[in-house]
Amino acid sequence: MSEILRPIIGKVAKRENLSHDEIKIAMTEIINEKATPAQIGAFLTALSIKGETTDEIKALVEVIYENALKINAPKDAIDIHGTGGDFSDSFNISTASTFVVAAAGAIIAKHGNKSNTGRSGSADAFEALGININLKPNEVEQCINDVGIGFMFAQNFHPKLKPIVNPRKEIGVRTIFNLAFPLVSPANVKNHSLGVATWELAPFYMDVLKKLGCNRIAIIHGCDGMDEISISGPSKILFYDGIKEETIIINPEDFGMETAEMKNIQVKGSEESAATIRKIFEGKINDCRKDIVILNSAVGLLVAGKAISIHDGVEMAKNLIESGKALNKLNELSMLSRCF
Repeated sequence: MSEILRPIIGKVAKRENLSHDEIKIAMTEIINEKATPAQIGAFLTALSIKGETTDEIKALVEVIYENALKINAPKDAIDIHGTGGDFSDSFNISTASTFVVAAAGAIIAKHGNKSNTGRSGSADAFEALGININLKPNEVEQCINDVGIGFMFAQNFHPKLKPIVNPRKEIGVRTIFNLAFPLVSPANVKNHSLGVATWELAPFYMDVLKKLGCNRIAIIHGCDGMDEISISGPSKILFYDGIKEETIIINPEDFGMETAEMKNIQVKGSEESAATIRKIFEGKINDCRKDIVILNSAVGLLVAGKAISIHDGVEMAKNLIESGKALNKLNELSMLSRCF
């Protein structure tokens, strides 16, 4: 039992916010296996009931990063990802977008895991696409340097977080890790296209990412509840270009696309998700599934500085898919990752 953690739990139980040092002390006790499962559960539950602050999230992200296996990536690398929890059962749109954006010459350092809530997490999709996800840090770096994409499988890059796994499962509630983990990057990425299932989280995440020193940020939300740009109706984007912040609202019709129901982009698992992505890239799918990849890729291209606007990004993404460049990028990563 950790005597150091006890007063910190008591402070949170009184609904008092924690300092950066207190978060670091608490996590050090947990990571070094000095805290009991009961203490870990109490700490996480008390934080959830109190409500986590952006400073607490920032501190936790920094502590997780400090204890992660790390890779070196170019400073202009980006991650295209989502917080999850939208229960849309869609195919892996963000995963598809990474290959489109990389095909434009952007550097992608993607951090992801297997699914907890949806039918296919990013790691599930990458694996189903024939990509070896169990790479060592130096091997991921080689993929980034040679292909322009590297995938960091979360459970392999955070071995020191094992003490929190069972307590999180047992308490069964959203914890500070659900909020912080999407912001962690073993590559210390400073450019993010991040999807949120609840728009109220957009300014929250924007504040945290700015405090973490990020340069270009797009927080995206489909108004139907997707943590992606949606094809069924309007979507909101909170965009920061390093200088100013603005809210952008877009509709599929703005780009000559028809709206479609959610059921048209749903899949039953990672194999179907991967097959959908490949067929889009091979030119065998030319419906709303292709359109939603184009829309999300357009935002990624904007964050990467490859497009000057979303309209520009839409045209670029369409050309990158139809020219076969996105498919080539996928195949390049698949081949190289299986050489290790």
